[in-house]
Amino acid sequence: MLSLLSLPEHASPGRRVLLVALLALLCCASSSPARELKPARIVVLLYPEARLLPEILAVEDAIRPTLDPEGSVNLYTEYLDLGRVSDGQYERQVIAFLREKYGKQRIDLIMPVALPTLRFFLKHRAALFPGVPAVFCAANLDGTGLELGSRITGVQLPSAWGATLDAALALQPGTRRAVVITGTSEIDQAMRAAAARDLARYHGRVAVDHLAGLPITRVLDQVATLPKDSIVLFVSLLRDEGGRLFTDPEAVSLIARASSVPVYGWSETHLGHGIVGGRLASFERQGTRAGELAVRVLRGEQPETLPVVNVGGAAYMFDDRQLRRWGLSASRLPAGSVVRFEEATLWSLYRWNIVGAGALVAALALLSTGLLVERTGRRRAELSLGERLRFETLLAEQAATFSRVSGADVDREIERALRRISDFLAVDWSGLTEYSEDSQTARVTHGWMAEGVDPQPAALGFDEIPWSVTQLRRGATVRFTRIEDLPASEAAVDRQTYRRLGVKSQVAIPLTVEGVVIGALAFGAVGAERAWRDEFVQRLQLLGEVFANTLARRRAEMEGQRLRGDLAHVGRVATVGELTASLAHELNQPLTAILANAQTARRLLESENADLTELRAIVGDIVDDDKRASDVINRLRSLLKKGPLERSRVDMSEVVGQVAHLAAGDAILRNVATRLELASDLPPVHGDRVQLQQVVLNLILNGLDAMRSSEAGHRTLVLRATRADAATVEVAVQDSGTGIEKSVLDHIFDPFYTTKADGLGMGLAIVRSIVEAHGGRVSAANNPEGGATFSFTLPVATEQP
Repeated sequence: MLSLLSLPEHASPGRRVLLVALLALLCCASSSPARELKPARIVVLLYPEARLLPEILAVEDAIRPTLDPEGSVNLYTEYLDLGRVSDGQYERQVIAFLREKYGKQRIDLIMPVALPTLRFFLKHRAALFPGVPAVFCAANLDGTGLELGSRITGVQLPSAWGATLDAALALQPGTRRAVVITGTSEIDQAMRAAAARDLARYHGRVAVDHLAGLPITRVLDQVATLPKDSIVLFVSLLRDEGGRLFTDPEAVSLIARASSVPVYGWSETHLGHGIVGGRLASFERQGTRAGELAVRVLRGEQPETLPVVNVGGAAYMFDDRQLRRWGLSASRLPAGSVVRFEEATLWSLYRWNIVGAGALVAALALLSTGLLVERTGRRRAELSLGERLRFETLLAEQAATFSRVSGADVDREIERALRRISDFLAVDWSGLTEYSEDSQTARVTHGWMAEGVDPQPAALGFDEIPWSVTQLRRGATVRFTRIEDLPASEAAVDRQTYRRLGVKSQVAIPLTVEGVVIGALAFGAVGAERAWRDEFVQRLQLLGEVFANTLARRRAEMEGQRLRGDLAHVGRVATVGELTASLAHELNQPLTAILANAQTARRLLESENADLTELRAIVGDIVDDDKRASDVINRLRSLLKKGPLERSRVDMSEVVGQVAHLAAGDAILRNVATRLELASDLPPVHGDRVQLQQVVLNLILNGLDAMRSSEAGHRTLVLRATRADAATVEVAVQDSGTGIEKSVLDHIFDPFYTTKADGLGMGLAIVRSIVEAHGGRVSAANNPEGGATFSFTLPVATEQP
């Protein structure tokens, strides 16, 4: 190497110095170690819910680009699902999972999101992430008493409920009551507590009521009937009392559609889903600020030196569509408010047209007058068209709703439809009447009435409004702006009735089903006379057809339910007929014993020295045998009982045991061994006890029939009642018969399908009908060891059925 780098003797001194310097640089470069790459930083994001809620998505989308713009950080995300109800077992499982996953890794930062997650982190920090710094966000700490400890900072969610209520009071000065809505999840409860603390300062000024922990149906019913001096303040509803899960936008959309008063919120994710607006927190801003703090901590700053950020980017934001819906003036909005979803105005659409028209006005007065007249006419046409479009949209929504609704929901939807249409038409009352079977009375089955209006009678005799009834039964609409519009002579009685009731104007639409008028849909005014425009009356006639079809469908459903009940009763009678031999055998035993004991007692009484102790024992045996016979008869009477569906909380283990006892005699006569496997802690189901007994009895008899050709010593019937999962109970009947042919499995529960020579094919069809009416499912399958198993599942009864 030295020889290669040796310099010629004639080299200049400067050249020699340059070559020596280059050689030194090469030596330093070759001797320096290879540059080591720094390991990626590890940050763990903890979220409270397993579901991707809009708030979680907003925080996630903001944190990631702020925290890791160059991809030098490994981000791990854990969805803790802290809303699950448990006795602590689930929490221990989560802790074990996190320790197993992260116990051997070097974690640089933990980021808990929302108050429940922060509580969980602080509670188990020492066990899970000792000494690891933390940055939290979207958690309201006011009044919680949480001690953050060391090495932690974050971004606090602002308490914006009071500011939102202030904005609502500015928009609606007459407000006297605020209804706060929350759910039952841990996040809901935390939000409710924070809201209650923030709203406590309004005591004495506004009545603050809480609708907390109710089923969504009850919440919708209550907000639908709130008085006009009320508002709704939506806080959080991720889960209702029935366990139904929502996102906040889903819940607020349902509540806003049903509410009779404006709804306000506190989160930017609620805007556009039916709320008027409020002081809305930005979860995107929360995530951004938390990401900025996290970057500083990862660069070496100590979290305790970084104060908790108490601003969350909240701003006053409102929905222009809701402001116009409720007639709220934008001039009352707080200064600096942001109004979204504004429709294009005439000025924004025709700015230059208006400027040009103004210039022409100055030059040509006559032409400008014509333009103004034309514009006025166009605006009137637009307003009329807009009003008609909104009315048509309302009717279309109601028609779509009635096409889906059935059963018990029909009445509620009819009431809501009457209220919404009445609000739009600005009438004082509305009602749906149905004519009695004797065609003598018009009975109001559904109605709505404005506040301060005297209630209308629940029924009117045909003799009180004879002319109106005659017109309606001919299929004609009855409407009048003034009572004097009615024919003076023909409608004299009707005039008197309407004056007595205080009705000044009314429109009534006949409801026709299969060519027969069954009632009428009526809207009326008692405060002032009003005209009924032809275009609205025509659309009300279309709505009348929708109501008539809905009533017809409901009548058909009720008739179908009655027929199914009769069929089920006939099935029970037929089934019990199959047990005649076993029941006679079971009754014969106690009756024979009673006779024998009575004869013995008579002989003892005829002797001179009757043994009283023996007589007492004989009388006791007679009483016991009588009770045995009475139990058999009572079980039989219960099964044969006919009546309406009576739902209650039913223990399926008890039902299976009772029916097995009833069929025990038949099993003995057929040389079948019966084995019961009944869970002792089985939760109750909600249903009709008699019909569920019929299901079990049909399956037992079906199993006994399936073993007719089996060897006498190998006939076994197993009855099980177990818990399938947390939400369902399963009952199974397993036989050791010949099994079911594969070609039969798909049709075995079909009506009139049978494999028996003397069968009607209704037993298993009735089983499926009853089980599905109880919200369950029925199935059949062959056993690997032979025979078949018929089973059905039923949902576990809730606390409030």
